[in-house]
Amino acid sequence: MKTVKILGAGPSGLSAAINLSQNDYNVDIFERNLDVGSSAKGNLQGVENWSEDLDLIEEFKKMNIKTNFHCEPFKNLRITNSKENWDFSCNKPAFYIIKRGTDKSSLDQGLKKQALDNGVNIRFGETAPISDVDIVATGGDPKFKFAVGKGISFETEHENIAVGLVNNYHAFKGYSYLLVSNGFGCIATVLFAGFQDLNKYFKRTVDEFQANYDLKEKHPDKFSGYGSFSNQIMKKGDQILIGEVGGFQDLLWGFGTRNAIKSGYIASKSILDCEDYCKLAGNHFKPKLNSSIVNRFIWEKFASNNYSIILNRIYNSEDPLKYLNSFHNFNFLQKLTYPFALFYMKYRYPNLKL
Repeated sequence: MKTVKILGAGPSGLSAAINLSQNDYNVDIFERNLDVGSSAKGNLQGVENWSEDLDLIEEFKKMNIKTNFHCEPFKNLRITNSKENWDFSCNKPAFYIIKRGTDKSSLDQGLKKQALDNGVNIRFGETAPISDVDIVATGGDPKFKFAVGKGISFETEHENIAVGLVNNYHAFKGYSYLLVSNGFGCIATVLFAGFQDLNKYFKRTVDEFQANYDLKEKHPDKFSGYGSFSNQIMKKGDQILIGEVGGFQDLLWGFGTRNAIKSGYIASKSILDCEDYCKLAGNHFKPKLNSSIVNRFIWEKFASNNYSIILNRIYNSEDPLKYLNSFHNFNFLQKLTYPFALFYMKYRYPNLKL
């Protein structure tokens, strides 16, 4: 049996390991932490259900991923800029809320169990030189940072709810959010500029949500993170780069979990079928990465009106999810706008590989 070595046991590394191990490969994962999800602090994440044609659960099945973890569908969502509210009610799930961390119901623990059940050898507390592994899945690279976030997770008796807050007072060029799902809650703010003032924006966000919702947080725990982006399908020597270290995050809102799992699946497919990883990943991700450059450009250009023009367009569309889907797949208007957006974004983010 052939052996594949993976550096990092995040969602992308575990996704690759699950698929390889199901096809008679020996898989060794080197994970420097003592458990998966140890840095996530039990926070909640909304995984978008509009960027792909397939529903998230159906795509998981296609990628041989079982949903043995918390994955709550949400059809309703409120977006506010503190002056106007947009209440979305969709015919199908707009997103799924998952839990991260070491809790047994988390995405991380669910994927770990699937990997172990398939015979994957996860070597916790160990690392390896990049040159000695086949797949690198070590998380974001700070050199390519484009956004930072800070949040607090907690237990609560509040009903399930999802609220997005977009204005430059609470999250400069970014957004804040409140998620509650089955007794767990999360408040966070994500900045795309003004990183040095993250604590200020985070406090404003917490104060805003606490003033408007009776959350009664119990056992609060803070977490933080950042997003990495690259518009290039990345390899380092002979090593395949997947997930955040490959830059597979959305430049508009920083979503990356779905991309991470998909990139792990594509990496495994390239090995199993002896196909070129850059070509396979490029065919799937390049349109989405290009789209996100244009989307971020448009988002920042309309910041002065607290995003009401953009949100009204989405809200008043016949099918908001279908409308959003078109803006994640490099449509005709995005292709026309791309040269101007790329020029602006290279100036705006000189550290990114664009």
